Amino acid sequence: AWLESEWRLDAARDEEPCLLIVKPLESAGSDGVTKCETVGQVKRAVERLVGSVNGLGQVNEGVLVQEFLQGTEYVVDSVSRNGVHKVVAIWVYDRRPTNGASFVLHGQALLGSADPVVAPLVAYAETVLDALHLEHGPAHMEVKLCPPDLKQPDRLTPCLVEVGARCHGAEGFWISIAKECCRDDQATAALDAYLDPARFDERPPLPPPTLHASGCIKYLLTHKAGTLQAVDQKALATLTSLPSYRGHEIFLDLGKPVIPTKDCFSWGGCVKLTHLDQAQRDADYAVIARLCLDSLWIIV
Repeated sequence: AWLESEWRLDAARDEEPCLLIVKPLESAGSDGVTKCETVGQVKRAVERLVGSVNGLGQVNEGVLVQEFLQGTEYVVDSVSRNGVHKVVAIWVYDRRPTNGASFVLHGQALLGSADPVVAPLVAYAETVLDALHLEHGPAHMEVKLCPPDLKQPDRLTPCLVEVGARCHGAEGFWISIAKECCRDDQATAALDAYLDPARFDERPPLPPPTLHASGCIKYLLTHKAGTLQAVDQKALATLTSLPSYRGHEIFLDLGKPVIPTKDCFSWGGCVKLTHLDQAQRDADYAVIARLCLDSLWIIV
């Protein structure tokens, strides 16, 4: 009703500036999430999304229009029992404009609880869990640390992006990284909350202050449309020989169409990286990004 009464019927407002996000009411993986900088862009995003089929195979019956939040995005993975919350992992997202999309997820890295951003994130996350009465089981929460005043960019305030009453997704690809770096994982913590109350009570409230290793997931992006002829074996051998390499998955099928990565449904794959030396992990992360650009995918 708001769009129809205020915008849809008034083409004269199409160039009016705004900074908003339009996204499907039900989807995942950044599917359909559109950053809009004018009223006209919002109208076009709504028209494009409503009635279309999303990445989960559902018809979009409506959209959510949100304020665009400046700042870095984090994940707070927690498990609760009887209203007692244990934060099992904190991740920081590496989102960047890529392939015409505003915030493609390139990777995500674990943080130790001594990192200065963790205390305000955890305090805020616990207030969200309490407000939503998420008292039992896992929660996967995405939060941005936003400057409330652009004149004071160092003063950051947490703001909720979204939260789900579930474990971190990605089919558990992250579990072995969390185990190596935190000596724990959210899935195990959730089982304790449901089945072993005494063991849950003994759990620390936060991840280790300093991680046992520096760990992350690097997503494999594609930057060209066409048909996947092959995965270059020399490039793949370079990837798997990196010092921090711990495993990978390829999502693409040979002979099938490929599009440039714009959301999580169009990743080409993912790689696990952990190392005692964060500098080595970061160097390997950069190598993988170059391989995705230059040689990993043979697309015709």
